[in-house]
Parts: sequence; C-alpha cells; structure tokens
Amino acid sequence: MERKKATPEEERQGDWVQEGDWAQSQLRLKLQLLAAQGQDQVHHFPPHSSIIEEMIMDYVNYAESIHTYWTLSKEQSHRLKALQDFLLMQDNPQNANFWEVEALFSDPRWNEVRTLAKSALTSFEWPIETPPPEAGHV
Repeated sequence: MERKKATPEEERQGDWVQEGDWAQSQLRLKLQLLAAQGQDQVHHFPPHSSIIEEMIMDYVNYAESIHTYWTLSKEQSHRLKALQDFLLMQDNPQNANFWEVEALFSDPRWNEVRTLAKSALTSFEWPIETPPPEAGHV
C-alpha cells in the first residue's frame, strides 16, 4: 500500500495526510471487527445498536474511501472487493436472517465473512486481533 499524492484542490480542503491515516486506521479496525467472533462483535457496540448494519456500512464506507488516499496492491483490492461483494450479496429478502444478531453466532455465512476479513487483514499485513469496544462503551 502506497500513499497517493493530493491534488492542490484536495490539499486546500483539509489535512490530506491525517485524513488518509484516519481512513487506513478505520479500515483496519472495521476488518478486525468483521474478523472477530460474534461475542466480541456484540460487545464492541453499545446496547440497542444496529450491530450488523453498522459493521457492514462502516466497512463498505472505508473499503471504498481508502482508494482516495492509498494505492493498494491488486491482492489488497481483490480481498476488499471479495468481502464487500459477499456482504452485498446478503442484502436481499431471502437473507433476512443474516441481519439478525443471533446469526453472528450460528449462521455459517458469518464464518465466511470472518474468513474473508482475515484474508484482507493478512493482505495488508495487519494483525488479526479483537478491536476494543467503541469509546464510551465498556
């Protein structure tokens, strides 16, 4: 992964380096969360959160925005896209149970999500570890 150079317009709009670092750290965190076990995923969020929707929407957001700041290897891009494609395939009425918190513990598709997330983490040489709970939530 290599940092891209900002255009003059992008440099005028904000701190390009800081935004790029934020996108990178958030992508790593979102991948680690998707790779985590169900209990760790649930404990990451405060009560009454839309856990699955938040995990997936955040991941998709950072998997897309990372390309603004960084040039990824073909392998890294492929791993991010494979995970994103798998998640987007689940977004249909026939897969309604995938979106329930209980699915994190019992649905084999979540094991596939974890495997794909771990492959993506490995392609970036990022650690496969459980992220801490969101700020303010213990």
